[in-house]
Amino acid sequence: MADPIPVCDLAEALAAQEIEAGVFLPFAIRCLQAGDSQVTERLLSVRILQREGSEHTENLRVQWSPAHIPTLPPAVQSHIITEWGALGTACAVLHGLGDGLRLTSVAREGDRFDYWVGNDEQEWGLEVSGTGAESLEERHKEKVDQLLSNPYGVDGFVIVVRFASQEAWFTFHRVRERRVR
Repeated sequence: MADPIPVCDLAEALAAQEIEAGVFLPFAIRCLQAGDSQVTERLLSVRILQREGSEHTENLRVQWSPAHIPTLPPAVQSHIITEWGALGTACAVLHGLGDGLRLTSVAREGDRFDYWVGNDEQEWGLEVSGTGAESLEERHKEKVDQLLSNPYGVDGFVIVVRFASQEAWFTFHRVRERRVR
């Protein structure tokens, strides 16, 4: 018998972060709905590369309340909707599949990643990106290179989301991997 699919309430995932991530809720809903304003959940396929090196794919059911569905068009450009939608979706991935990881603070400009993410023991960098239909492979490579060029020399995670196919990659990378190449 297959393992049950984990369920993640989007609003709870955003509230569980150590920063005010609730601002991403309407954008994540818009992106996950993919044009169907009646949808209140999506099954996200997540490719995971863990810290110890194992790799597998898990499904995550992301759901939200109909009361949270935006009724008016967003007041920002489409690339911002996609990026903030990816940030909200990344919070769901962290909350649902991240073994206690949460956003701890916003990175500074020039840090080469978006957030500091951690658990009760350690912090890492986190770079997040989203796309409507572009290749996840190309976007992922670009974001890994960006993360690994951070000025602190810290290891970190990359989460990239492709909304057209409802998939995400959640991967861990060590700076020393880059320096060996």
